[in-house]
Amino acid sequence: MLNECKLKPSKFHIKMEWLEFLYFLVATVILIPGVECSEINLTFKLGSITGISETVEFNGGMKNVTRFLGIPYAKPPTGEKRFQRPEPYGDYSLPYNATFFRPHCMQSETANPSVKYFKMSEDCLHLNVFIPGNILPTEKKYAVMIFLHGGAFFYSGAEAFSGDQLSAFNEVVLVTVNYRLNTFGFLSNGTIASGNMGLWDQKLAINWVHENIAEFAGDPGNVTLFGNSAGAASVLYQTLNPTNKGLFQRIITQSGNVLAQWAQQYNPKEMFAEFVSEVKCNTQQYDDILKCLQSKTAEELVTTRFSPVVDGDFITEDPSVTFSKVSVDSSSSLSLLTEVDFLSGVQSKEGATTVDRLAESFKAFGVDIANGVSRNIFENQFLSSMLLQMYGGVVPRALVQSVIQQYIDWSRPEDTKMIRDNMIDFWSDVAFFVPAINTIKKHQALGKPGKTSYFYVFDHKPPFDRTPLWLEGAKHAMELPYVFGMPDSLKIAAGFPPNFPLAIPPFDLTLSSNIMKMWTNFAKTGNPNSPVQIDAGVPQWPQYDIDSQTYLEFSSNTTSVKNHFAASKVEFWTNLVPLLEKCETCVDQNCTENQKTSLAHSISKNISLNFIYLLFIELMLTHVRIFV
Repeated sequence: MLNECKLKPSKFHIKMEWLEFLYFLVATVILIPGVECSEINLTFKLGSITGISETVEFNGGMKNVTRFLGIPYAKPPTGEKRFQRPEPYGDYSLPYNATFFRPHCMQSETANPSVKYFKMSEDCLHLNVFIPGNILPTEKKYAVMIFLHGGAFFYSGAEAFSGDQLSAFNEVVLVTVNYRLNTFGFLSNGTIASGNMGLWDQKLAINWVHENIAEFAGDPGNVTLFGNSAGAASVLYQTLNPTNKGLFQRIITQSGNVLAQWAQQYNPKEMFAEFVSEVKCNTQQYDDILKCLQSKTAEELVTTRFSPVVDGDFITEDPSVTFSKVSVDSSSSLSLLTEVDFLSGVQSKEGATTVDRLAESFKAFGVDIANGVSRNIFENQFLSSMLLQMYGGVVPRALVQSVIQQYIDWSRPEDTKMIRDNMIDFWSDVAFFVPAINTIKKHQALGKPGKTSYFYVFDHKPPFDRTPLWLEGAKHAMELPYVFGMPDSLKIAAGFPPNFPLAIPPFDLTLSSNIMKMWTNFAKTGNPNSPVQIDAGVPQWPQYDIDSQTYLEFSSNTTSVKNHFAASKVEFWTNLVPLLEKCETCVDQNCTENQKTSLAHSISKNISLNFIYLLFIELMLTHVRIFV
């Protein structure tokens, strides 16, 4: 039943990762709050809920979308339920108002200043459903896409990712999910089955979709799980859990991977002890510690330190061990990966997420990164610091020298700007490119007959990106605005008034249209090329295979098919480095004590692998707030 209503101005408290994206926006598609809309009521097995239907715009076109927002899928994880696995919410005893977003999960305003545009609450386990059209069809069932937001596992939220354009203009049901973050989602004492509450939240939301999405015009047998950055790593963590079999049929990972060191915490027991001491809960017995933690206010417990951990339950073993296996049986963690279609990709300059923080460190020592970086700083400060962080303070000399050989252009060994670019490439390779390529290779090698593999590289620098002119290509998460159709909600994340007029150039709107078609085509069929035709001039996207390693590159002014992305670097880090790690001659372990007032210490402090993802956050917050 439809009832006419007039929406109040939306509280699009958008904070996400597009902040930067929006900071530089010179234009965007505008949704005007207060337009006429319709309420739509739905009664299903859990109860009765009320959503809204509204007309939205993209690139001059108008379509209808229906939203059911802030639907609880779990009981509030508060009080004695804090640090416990989520429990299904159950029935809605009264008609539920699903016409507005609910708060983000608790997160640090210091690490993420844009959170001021949102409400936060520990009671945050809600999801949002976007459906094409202004009625719920009784016969037609749409392909379903479930989006897991990024944010380093400790910030962001579903509200920033409006599904209006992606759903309405591409005929898919889109679900966006809040899950617990930082301390609340990933605190672990290092024992079996401890931690990973945020992953359990995601899993419960995925199961809610499986059980209920048919009532929202979605096909529970045609579900794609996708995410960006930490959300992409989450997608793979869910895929490596065999108990999720049957809950989704396809996955998309954008700039995130479980094989990246930033996607896992390696010393949970030590981090737990340090944290409980800080909040004055360091008693002898765990039960007493838990009661103490549960008695604290939520604000007292927010941190930026915790992420998924190998708990022997949700994550049964280190993903690097999982992906080293060459065969799969039905109980293997890789078994579900072999049964899904897989689309994955990266940005061409992922490592540029560190530029701002590096520039600050260099500036303190009289170095302007815009003019490049000397070879001495690159070799003896940056690389030595990074490798010491990666290998725990003991690095074989052969490995150090081999990395230097790999990241110096020997035709121009003293070219400071080239060295600066290679510094960025180093982080792109180890944190994004190598994990992504090795994962798509594993899927292509072990995937069951008929399962598809696709890879892309996003190389287009958006016109609204305010990174330095010398930085070419796309940095972390820059494809996200294009995937979601440049939703108006992103402006508010950047601090613009709701009606502030911004205009996206025609090329970028066309690119967004094609990317939305490809992503939703893949969700519908496992093939990004059909059923909806892509614009003329855009080549067919070929499947990835180990021999040709074919991928699609989205560049400024063109989209083209290429081969062997980052092949030499993948070979180096995958096959040579493990051999060099076994060498016995090591860098002096005491060297770090001598670096405490040096540039190397300044940089390693900013880029330490325990906190490296904070750089991404800050990058997102200052450059692409909505993206992680």
